[in-house]
Amino acid sequence: MNLRLRRLVGAVVLVPLWLSYSISETGNTPPDRDGRHIRGVFSSDEVGAHFADGDYWTTEFVFINMGGNREKAELQFLDSQGRGQEVEIKGMGRRSAISFTLSPYGSLRLETLGRGRGVTQGYALLDAEDYFNHRIGSTAIFRRKLPGIPTYEASAPFSSRFEYKAYFPFDHRNGFISGVALVNVSSSYDYFERLLLEFHDEDGTLMGTSILTLPAGHHTSFSLTAQFPELADRVGMMVISAQAPPDGFLLGGFQILGFRFNPEGPFTTISPMLSIDESLGLG
Repeated sequence: MNLRLRRLVGAVVLVPLWLSYSISETGNTPPDRDGRHIRGVFSSDEVGAHFADGDYWTTEFVFINMGGNREKAELQFLDSQGRGQEVEIKGMGRRSAISFTLSPYGSLRLETLGRGRGVTQGYALLDAEDYFNHRIGSTAIFRRKLPGIPTYEASAPFSSRFEYKAYFPFDHRNGFISGVALVNVSSSYDYFERLLLEFHDEDGTLMGTSILTLPAGHHTSFSLTAQFPELADRVGMMVISAQAPPDGFLLGGFQILGFRFNPEGPFTTISPMLSIDESLGLG
């Protein structure tokens, strides 16, 4: 089977989808004020690659301070073109950005209300005041509240902006659907504007390729089986990589997030696998 070569420019969103993976550095962190060594947050763990609000979808953002100092930050909501957009937040009204301060070991939850008939979606960025030393952990919880059935939910942590190659497994047998959301978070760099998608079967045989055009700051999401019908009932892997990654340490990158949907309604996250050397430009 050969997949037709397709050029996806700002692909039409077929279903709201997400998934994330973080390459946070743990390393040897300095002791906290009470003498304990705790996990530090890599400064690039700031990208919530997708959120959805409306049509029975809500997204809850959870932030925790894993250190002994007060931490200031701002959460920004952006649309699929990278422009600020307003989202209705419980108890706060419509906001495009929310500034907050976390007490030592404190936490904060911000939840969208999901009132719209259509789905508002995009991505979120966490801008910490102390960019290199902050200890704010971040995750997003996605919920679908359909009448008459249980509420389904899944969570995905915020992740790094320094990625340029990821491996995403899929299994579309028995009516299951998977999909991805991608963000080019490079802002002013064009290295990640053209992403190469390669599809391999279980034996590793290349089934086909496609090019995804995603300008700096833009976001897109799509169902794999809707965009590539030839992947229905197939099992394998999609490799996503920048066609022109910079030499040496990355100045930017993309972020990927995806879900696997059960035909009976539940869904779960599927994390892409990353090669550390490739992601950091060391290989």
